[in-house]
Amino acid sequence: MKHLQILIILLFFALNIGAQPPGKFYGTWGGNGDDVGYSGKQTKDGNYIVAGSTSSYGHGEVDVYLLKIDSMGSVIWDKTYGAFNSEVGKSVIEVVDSGFVITGYTNSFGSGGYDAYLIRTDKNGNLIWQKTFGGTDWDFANDVVLGSDGNLHVVGYTYSYGAGKKDGFILKYDLQGNFLSHKFIGGAEDDELNSIIKTNDGFLATIGYTKSKNDLNGDIYFLKLDLNYDTLFTRTIGGPGVDYGSDL
Repeated sequence: MKHLQILIILLFFALNIGAQPPGKFYGTWGGNGDDVGYSGKQTKDGNYIVAGSTSSYGHGEVDVYLLKIDSMGSVIWDKTYGAFNSEVGKSVIEVVDSGFVITGYTNSFGSGGYDAYLIRTDKNGNLIWQKTFGGTDWDFANDVVLGSDGNLHVVGYTYSYGAGKKDGFILKYDLQGNFLSHKFIGGAEDDELNSIIKTNDGFLATIGYTKSKNDLNGDIYFLKLDLNYDTLFTRTIGGPGVDYGSDL
């Protein structure tokens, strides 16, 4: 009996050790078309969420692609969002109810050309709402963050509005999808915002590039903003060549 008890205990520990997720894994996900991942985050339950685009699945030429992946690298579920033309998801975050918000761009919906595209889902990837922002020209969203005010703050760039050829923008939505405010950022040349974070003091910081601030080749453009989008400070960083800020 003692030997049987020891065997059962050893089997129990062996099964538990074998059930531990790997420290490292890699995987590929997609079909016969072009499938691209642009943003990945760890979720509160210890799994992962990945957003991008797919021409293998969905409704149109290219659709937003959202996958939830477990800690072993296996797909828990995947979803597509879009219509008959092209939609791309550039960034994804998890929000307070364990649902997700994706931002990117679409030319199936909106005002014309490409429009910034914002999607909110529940924790299983089911669509709750989708919104677009833009004019008759091209408009793209690159990143989103949940601010200390509980609202969504979206950055990107627009050819439809602003002061120059291309301007950065920041948009504010609440979690119900209501549009609250916006600001265009830039001068007479090309300006773009690519990434945004919530700072430790509860404000916002964003990075991109500018050709309007003295260097026509382009400099990295860094801004800190309050929650009303008033500028706390700006910096340009770079030399005589092309300098570009992608992530923060």
